[in-house]
Amino acid sequence: MNRISPASSPSPAPRVSPNGSSNASNNNSNGNGNRSKTKTPEVIPPTTLQNCIATFTSPETIPTPLSCVKCKAKQVFSKQIKLHNLPRNLVLHLKRFRRNKKLSNTVEFPAVLDVAPFTKTGATSTVYMLNAIVNHEGGLHQGHYNCYIKKNKEWFRCQDDKVYLVEEEAVLGDNCTAYLLFYSR
Repeated sequence: MNRISPASSPSPAPRVSPNGSSNASNNNSNGNGNRSKTKTPEVIPPTTLQNCIATFTSPETIPTPLSCVKCKAKQVFSKQIKLHNLPRNLVLHLKRFRRNKKLSNTVEFPAVLDVAPFTKTGATSTVYMLNAIVNHEGGLHQGHYNCYIKKNKEWFRCQDDKVYLVEEEAVLGDNCTAYLLFYSR
């Protein structure tokens, strides 16, 4: 599983991407009596990492009938992604950019992630612990990356050349800028 996109609803969808887009423009006065066009930011409801993974792994119907290899008849098929061999380290990439826009919706992620519902039956050791987060602050054409890392049960925020000790609540509460999540078993 390479990328997990923030989904806006727990209902199954063919692709994992935020629902809704707004290309609406508002006319605002810039103080000089002139009107300028500014884009309204896209508002996407909050979701959870588990909802994103559930949407990503939900069954998808292939709309174009395909020929069956056995009987050669045209049939409608469906496909579903399931995790088979779980890695020791799991890196999840939250899709934060779409159609030349930065997505800043809230994706709540847990400190402990159980991927059992998304695996093929029989998978063992499906619980992962959050160890690091890479954040992206800024917009589409400019921004800044920083990260949180966990060492000896303590969380640290790395901001350029400074490192700060932080509480786990601050780490889990920074869910609007999370870009990469690093879990391990």
